[in-house]
Amino acid sequence: MPIRLLYSKEPVWVDIGSGAALLCEVPTTMRVWAARAKADRLLAELKDAALVITDAGGTITGAPDLTDADHEDAVRQALFVAALSEIVAVDWRGVLSDDAEGTPLGFDRAMLSELLSAEHASTLFLANYLRPITEVDDAKKD
Repeated sequence: MPIRLLYSKEPVWVDIGSGAALLCEVPTTMRVWAARAKADRLLAELKDAALVITDAGGTITGAPDLTDADHEDAVRQALFVAALSEIVAVDWRGVLSDDAEGTPLGFDRAMLSELLSAEHASTLFLANYLRPITEVDDAKKD
């Protein structure tokens, strides 16, 4: 089955569930790997900061144990999703405040990691954002 590459130059709306979507620059290898590199750098910084605290006799509470491989992988993936969204997202729709009225919020890149902290939203974002460059064409060729 061939892989269909759909490299539009125009930003596309990426569904993240619950009626919300992010307007994103098209996926490219450079953008994806830049996000991976940023996630790796941020994870290394977190681990270094944790060492400074524990070496000084302090304890860390309310944070994943980065000495556990599974927790480290989960944090790396969460950082990747946040970094990727910060690199590619240029707008959003269907994002509401948590006040009683559910006021629509204007796009704020600084809030993307919070928006995508919900597992379903981050999973949908990754799947839907990366789909155009990895979609398999099941149609038969004549």
